[in-house]
Amino acid sequence: MIVETCAEAFGVADAALELGHEARVVPASLVRTLGVGARRTKTDQRDAQVLSEVSCRIDLPSVHIPSVVSRGRKTQCGMREALVGTRTKLINTVRGWLRAQGVHLRTGRSSTFSQRVRAVRGNGLPAHAVRQLTAIDGLIAAYDAEFHYVVSADGLTVTDTSTGLVWQRDGSGSRPSCAINPLCTWAEAQAYCAGLTLDGSGWRLPSLTELQSIVDTTVTSPPRINYDAFPNTPVDWFWASWNAGSSGNMWGVNFGNGLSDFNGVGLDHRVRCVR
Repeated sequence: MIVETCAEAFGVADAALELGHEARVVPASLVRTLGVGARRTKTDQRDAQVLSEVSCRIDLPSVHIPSVVSRGRKTQCGMREALVGTRTKLINTVRGWLRAQGVHLRTGRSSTFSQRVRAVRGNGLPAHAVRQLTAIDGLIAAYDAEFHYVVSADGLTVTDTSTGLVWQRDGSGSRPSCAINPLCTWAEAQAYCAGLTLDGSGWRLPSLTELQSIVDTTVTSPPRINYDAFPNTPVDWFWASWNAGSSGNMWGVNFGNGLSDFNGVGLDHRVRCVR
C-alpha cells in the first residue's frame, strides 16, 4: 500500500498493516519528483495511479510511521500550543484593562498571572475580568496534568515526567507476600518492593519526599492524588522508607488528606513501589 503523506496517511497505513499488508508513506517532498501533480493536474485518483506505477519500477522510501501513542502525544502538544496562544491573548486583554485603570502589574510567569492580578485588585474585580481570569487558569491546567504523568502502554506503571520516577500504578491490589494482604507491615512492604518484577526489576519503597511528590492537594475530594494516573487508590496510609528518629517508627503518607506522619513499623498499611 502506497500513500502520500497527509493528515490521514498514518491511519490508513495502520489499517493496512493490521490487515497484513506492507505500507509505505511517501514524503510529500518526494512525490513531486515522481510525477505527482505533473502538468498541474492533481487529483486523488491520478496521484494514486502515478504512485502505483512508480512503485512497480523502484523501491519507494517511506517516512517513519509513528505509533498511535506517539501520534496522540503530538496532537496533544499541538493543541496545547494553540491554547497557549489563546491564553497569551487573554492575558494581554486583562493587562490592557489594568493599564487603563492605572494599575501596574509586576512581572512573572503566565501560570501566576491570575494570582498577581487578584493580589493587586483584591475583591474589586468586575465579573467580566473574573471570567477572563477563570478562563486563563483553566486553559492549560488539564493538559499539563496529562503530561505530568505518562501511563505505560500496558497500564501497569506511571512515569512522573517532573521527577523521572516510575511508579507502580496499582495501589490497592494484592500483595501476596504480606500476612494481611493487601496490607503490609513496614518490613513486609520493603520485601515486597524488593521482589517486585513488574515490567522489570529495581523496585523499592519510596522515600517520604518521593511519596509526597504524588500527593495532589488540588483534588477537591479524597484520595489526594491524580486519579487518572493512579486509579483505585484507597483513602489510606502508604509506607515510606524513611525512619522517624527511631527504628520503631517509619514515615507514611495518608492519601485521604495528603498529610504525612510516622507510624509504628508493626502497623499494617498500603504500599506503592517506585524505581
